[in-house]
Amino acid sequence: MFTFDVGSTSSVRVLYMRAPRSFQYNLARIRVTDGTQELASVDAYAADVFTSFDVGVNPEGTYFIEVTGCQEVGQYQDCPEHRSEQYELIVIGLPTPTFESEPNNSIAQADPIGSNAWIFAQHSSKTDADYFRFDVPGPGDVLVHLTRPVDNYVYTLSRIEILDANGNLLTGDDVFAPNGQGRAVVGVTSPSTLYIRVTSCAGGSRCDIVFSNPYQFVLSFRPATSCEIFQDGFDCPARAQITDPILGVSASE
Repeated sequence: MFTFDVGSTSSVRVLYMRAPRSFQYNLARIRVTDGTQELASVDAYAADVFTSFDVGVNPEGTYFIEVTGCQEVGQYQDCPEHRSEQYELIVIGLPTPTFESEPNNSIAQADPIGSNAWIFAQHSSKTDADYFRFDVPGPGDVLVHLTRPVDNYVYTLSRIEILDANGNLLTGDDVFAPNGQGRAVVGVTSPSTLYIRVTSCAGGSRCDIVFSNPYQFVLSFRPATSCEIFQDGFDCPARAQITDPILGVSASE
C-alpha cells in the first residue's frame, strides 16, 4: 500500500511499469482509493510495458494506491514465478493542458514549456518533428510520458527523445501501436536547457493513416532530494508530496 498527498491539482496520472512478458494474463491490479471508496481500478497485462490511467482527486487530499499481484486477482497457474519481479510506480500531478504552437520544427523554433507541463500536439506530416524547450532550474530528474491513440496493428507510432542544449541525444523511447505509450527520463546535475523532440512514424507501414493522430505528453521535473534518480530506482518513503509533482516508488510484490 502506498500513500500520496495531493497539493493543488485536481487530477493525477498513475504509471505502472515492469518488464513485459509474452503471455496474456494480468500481472497486477492497481487500485486508487481515498481510504473509504475506490476511485479507480486497472489491470496491468503481461505484454504491456506501461499501464497508465488518470484519476480525479480533491486538492489537499490524501489517497492510497494498492498493487496486488496476479495470484490475488485470480489469474493463471504460472503467476507465482513472476511475483518477485520489480515494478515501478509513479504518480504525476496533472496541470492545466496547453497546446503546441507552430512552427516548432527545429531547436531554434522550440516551444518553451514549464517544469510541470501537459502538452497536446499533432504532427502535420510523416516527416514532421515537434520540438519543445525546457529550462531545467537545477539538479533533479526530468520525466516525459507520451501517449497517443492506438489500434491492434504492430508498428511504431512515434518516437520521443530528450536532447541536450547542443541537440545531442540523451535518451529516447519508441511508441508502438499496441500500447501507445513511451517514457524518457534523464537526471541532471546543474541548471541547463533540454529539448523534447517528438517525431512521427516516418515511413513505417500504415504511416499514411496514423501520422496525423494527435498525441499528448506530460513533462515533470522533480528537484534532487535524498531519493535516487528515476533510472536507478527510488528510495523514497511511501508517503510523499506530489506537488513537486512526482512521487516514485520501486517495490516488489
